[in-house]
Amino acid sequence: MPRYAIMSIAFDLMEKRCPTFDGFYQRIGCNSGNLLFSVAVWEKLAGEKTRVNFVFDPDKLNAEYDALIMPAANWVSPRVDFTDLANRVEKLKIPVIIVGLGAQNENYKDKFTIPSGTERFLKAISERCQAMSLRGPYTQDVLNELGISNTIVTGCPSLYHEFRPFERPVKKEINLEKILLHSTRYEATYMPFIEGSSANLKLFQLAHSKKIDLLYQSEPEEIAEFQKYIRLSEQSKAKQIYLCKTYATMSLKSIENFIEEHGKFFVNLDQWSGAMIDYDFVIGTRLHGTIMALNSGTPGMLLYHDSRTRELAEFSAIPSMDAEKTDLSMNGLKEAYENADFDAYYEKRDENYAIYTEFLKTNSVDFVK
Repeated sequence: MPRYAIMSIAFDLMEKRCPTFDGFYQRIGCNSGNLLFSVAVWEKLAGEKTRVNFVFDPDKLNAEYDALIMPAANWVSPRVDFTDLANRVEKLKIPVIIVGLGAQNENYKDKFTIPSGTERFLKAISERCQAMSLRGPYTQDVLNELGISNTIVTGCPSLYHEFRPFERPVKKEINLEKILLHSTRYEATYMPFIEGSSANLKLFQLAHSKKIDLLYQSEPEEIAEFQKYIRLSEQSKAKQIYLCKTYATMSLKSIENFIEEHGKFFVNLDQWSGAMIDYDFVIGTRLHGTIMALNSGTPGMLLYHDSRTRELAEFSAIPSMDAEKTDLSMNGLKEAYENADFDAYYEKRDENYAIYTEFLKTNSVDFVK
């Protein structure tokens, strides 16, 4: 039986509360969506499986495991430097298989330069596997520019994981009170977000003004409030001001009440998937928020806003629209639902699953049929 070391975040976040919010936030990789693709890879692999962290000991892995598996995200970016991981991977003698690697850029066309440490990291993996799994053709083009050609576009592994048993959703008359929105934001004080007029910002404001449920995945201030680590009233004055701008309100208490009544945040995938039954439609800029809905049998749509989200939506036929060209009103959301082709996603999913399993076979990875 093969022995796999799987480099991922921890899955047992419900079992023991972290003493600090920073510790908790780091354990989810600053984004609860990381749980989806990490668990999807873990559940698919057959054999002995051990989770290792991102500062693994190369000598220990060489001695005790047959391969290192890396569930990946949008790691190919001008802002991410993987020098430390490059140093570790270069010392490995066992195969290293990366799954679902994506490139992230503001748009879908321009070339960009990545840090030298990240380039070393990618080339070290390429030299230790038969093929690398990529999220889409844009990422494949980026790696080709680096001279890395042993790649297969598989999409994200979370696409092929059913988070609960379901039947394909059938369109019905949508109840606008049963919509779940999701949007992308990190620190409250991220100035380009606050000072702009992006679709992401409009989604926060629409949710607050119309009292629509809003899914959080990486927003530290709201998650700290939701998880009762740090109340919004305890945040710095600057963050409070920016949060009020985010939600287009003068009242911090209004935001606290909104989070309590309409905020949704999950670190347990069974609970996250089970909650999807409450909604007629899930829509927003979160890739994994959309995948969770679709793979739980709930109509979902992605509003793509960068190369990473767009390439995966196109490859996998996720119902999608350009975020900046979408009418973000209640009538606009209703129209988006009515025009979406959900059947195409499930049909394409079956086709792409064959590509994904072929990738695993190419790398001699044992998997659950």
